[in-house]
Amino acid sequence: MKIYYIVKEINKIPSCQYNILMLKALGYDVIPVFGRTTNEIKFILEKSHIYPVVLNNSVGRSYKFILKFRKFVVKYLNNNYCKEDMIFIGTVDTAVCLAGILKKYRTVLCVKELYDHDTYFYKKILFKVTREATTVVACEINRARYMKSEWKLSQMPFVLSNRPFYQELPRKSFGSTKETKEIIEQVEGKKAIIYQANHIHYAKELINLAKALRQINDNYVLVLIGNVDNDEDIKRIKSIYNQVLCTGYIKSPLHMEITSNGYIGITVYQENSLNNLFCAPNKIYEYACYGIPTLANDVPGLINTVALAQSGVCVNWNSVENLINAINKISDNYDFYQDKAIEFYCNSDNLGRIKEIVEYTKNVKEKRK
Repeated sequence: MKIYYIVKEINKIPSCQYNILMLKALGYDVIPVFGRTTNEIKFILEKSHIYPVVLNNSVGRSYKFILKFRKFVVKYLNNNYCKEDMIFIGTVDTAVCLAGILKKYRTVLCVKELYDHDTYFYKKILFKVTREATTVVACEINRARYMKSEWKLSQMPFVLSNRPFYQELPRKSFGSTKETKEIIEQVEGKKAIIYQANHIHYAKELINLAKALRQINDNYVLVLIGNVDNDEDIKRIKSIYNQVLCTGYIKSPLHMEITSNGYIGITVYQENSLNNLFCAPNKIYEYACYGIPTLANDVPGLINTVALAQSGVCVNWNSVENLINAINKISDNYDFYQDKAIEFYCNSDNLGRIKEIVEYTKNVKEKRK
């Protein structure tokens, strides 16, 4: 049995990389099929003897690329897919490109977001593609319940967390590139509070954090890994607390070299959508794998993970005093939170769960024939 893992654009979706690596580690013959990827991702996969099939890496007009991608996948599957094989669709955007053809195959659809703020038209397509899939996978339990209710699914989606899959996790990396080495040198000997995201926003919350760090007046440096949405916000944060380092966007998994040098990791979401309330961030696991405690806000998705596992502290970020108390609590009980973070990471059995998903999908489809 071959498993074709299909993603339109994998560049900024680490969880897809992890799933591919896990399928390979379990002994499955996994073949990634990408619309676009990067040399870095290809290198990571090829180290594990996984060789992706890629349409191209050119940047063109979106609708033209979608049509090319659809034709590319259809042709590839027609030439290669056998009845005992299986397809994993890594993202909903990928599934939407392939709407109408997925029901022909044994298909696992991985849904990364809730799309509760998307257009009626997009939700209509989403409703359709979830029905074409043999199995639907969510990344958080409350999201799974929402999907079953909102999309009227016959079965509860499986839950596969966004826990990273790494085989080597060196604590306090020295950096493997000139860029990461220089950043790591700047935080050496300091208590680095790491916030990693594709886009750095949440100005109000980060401003309150800056105020808290100024009052604590310890050896903390705030490290923001990602593209800054608004330069004025960063100027304001730096005017409050001057120990702030903005790295810009660092490609995955290189960002983990910086994260490995962290003292506390930040995870914060605005309470403006169900997707944010029931968040399922990679970063809480990326911090935990190094034993880095998480400082988070008190949305349900983080209370049910970080707070429940005691891998960090969840508080309301509208209060500077809350943040001061939370940082001091972590610092005063650092060994406890460090141990709990590692325990949280190790207790997430994604290998077992992804094997269960594959076997379930295989058996369900066979029963339908």
